[in-house]
Amino acid sequence: MVPHFLKAQDEPIFDSKMVEDSTYRFYLDGDWWSVISYGEAALKENIDYYYLRMRLGIAYYKLGRFRMAIPHFEKANEMNQLEEGAKEYLYWCYIYSDRFEDAGKLSKTFSAETAKSAGTEKQKSIAFFLLESGTKIADKSSLFDPLWYMQGGTGHMLKKQIYFFQSATFLSQNTYWGSYKQLEYYAKVNMPIAKSWCLAPAFHITNLNASPYSNSTYFLGSLNATKQLKLFQPHLNASWSNLFGTSQIQTGTGLKYYPFGNNNLCIAVSANVLVPSTGNAAFHFQHNVSYAPNIKWTFSGWFYHGNAYLFNENNGYLVNSSYDLLRNRSSLMATYSLHRHLDIYTLIQNEQKTEYFNGNNYQFNNFILGIKYIP
Repeated sequence: MVPHFLKAQDEPIFDSKMVEDSTYRFYLDGDWWSVISYGEAALKENIDYYYLRMRLGIAYYKLGRFRMAIPHFEKANEMNQLEEGAKEYLYWCYIYSDRFEDAGKLSKTFSAETAKSAGTEKQKSIAFFLLESGTKIADKSSLFDPLWYMQGGTGHMLKKQIYFFQSATFLSQNTYWGSYKQLEYYAKVNMPIAKSWCLAPAFHITNLNASPYSNSTYFLGSLNATKQLKLFQPHLNASWSNLFGTSQIQTGTGLKYYPFGNNNLCIAVSANVLVPSTGNAAFHFQHNVSYAPNIKWTFSGWFYHGNAYLFNENNGYLVNSSYDLLRNRSSLMATYSLHRHLDIYTLIQNEQKTEYFNGNNYQFNNFILGIKYIP
């Protein structure tokens, strides 16, 4: 269908004045789709200026397509840094797109008035607390008693633009071969760099007391690099670990897709290859869908498949410190926002595994309940 402002042969019949008059009229009328249609066509014809970018950004913002608005507000800010309207809109687009590091970095350039309007004049030392607990129940009680798990964590914003997360975990379980208790500490730093890239180095330390066999401490180092695009978010990751005294290198890549230009729907895939110093390389894959029908609820589902052990996930956050093979895992998570300071979430998982010593197939059903407090 040919837009009303184009000729049938797709030759533009407008100039800069027509673009200005029309987009301004559509803007005043709140006709956001016309602003977008007319404005994007004008950009293709190399008609580009500050107020056009502002109207395009505001149109996408009003429609809730924050990721689509970001490039226009970024360009408007480049064109005119004396006006702070683009900066404040851009700040909230970053926030609503979970680009908190970029938002913090931008807020350092705010005037006192804009900082007060956006609520960034004072930096919070702690961004959030989380506490979660759960259990894993095997379908074969002769092999494993229920596993009990607890984790606490905190998130921090350092100098407004560097995100630091840390967590401590305890779990214990009795098995047919003995018992084990595990203590873990995880730390990650997210650092925004040029051209919408974010680097995230991470460190994970695990103390595993596998009675009566061993009591050892293992280490993992990981690095993730993420690129922010309009609708896509690709990433690369690499890690090294020495679980059970075996050196492993893991590399992988993944892609997130936001079809609506916001976080209401996210579709993600990832692939990793694990190369131990002894043994064969193992590939594993994960698929994820996340949907937020409103501001209160978010639902997520994951499916993992592969035949791997001693591997890690989510930039080293989860470490599978077991020789048992994980064949498949299905996960469902629901998050509910009680109010702006408190979220509650529950996670249900089914893991299909193969026991290392005797080759027995078994399943774990996992249940986790957590709360997240945002000061």
